[in-house]
Amino acid sequence: MEWLTENRDWFFSGAGIFIASSVASLLSVFVTLWWKSRSERKRRKKLRISQMLNKFSSPTSEKSANVEPEHFKVSYKGTEYENLTVYYLSVMNVGSPAIENQRIHVVLPKNAKIIETIQEKSLKPRLTWNT
Repeated sequence: MEWLTENRDWFFSGAGIFIASSVASLLSVFVTLWWKSRSERKRRKKLRISQMLNKFSSPTSEKSANVEPEHFKVSYKGTEYENLTVYYLSVMNVGSPAIENQRIHVVLPKNAKIIETIQEKSLKPRLTWNT
């Protein structure tokens, strides 16, 4: 404070005002750039993809615990299958802004048979079989 009173004439001259306004401008530029980078990190388009795979099948031809393998059955809604796999895929827009018209591409084995699909919202999976 003492320096300011001693150099009052210089500080309020053109040079002092120029230096003070330059410091204020640089400070505002740094604050603006910091705020912009902080807000851009939050505003990213992101998808959260989670999946689950459960395989069900009859036991092998070996006898285990005196139980015949042909007595075991794998079935879904009353229909028996040799092998059954439940595949669950969840895709959620977790970013801001949301990703519009996102498509999901799922590749299945060539011999796979789709028994039932449950679809929520507007995502439309495109299924492709391996060749």
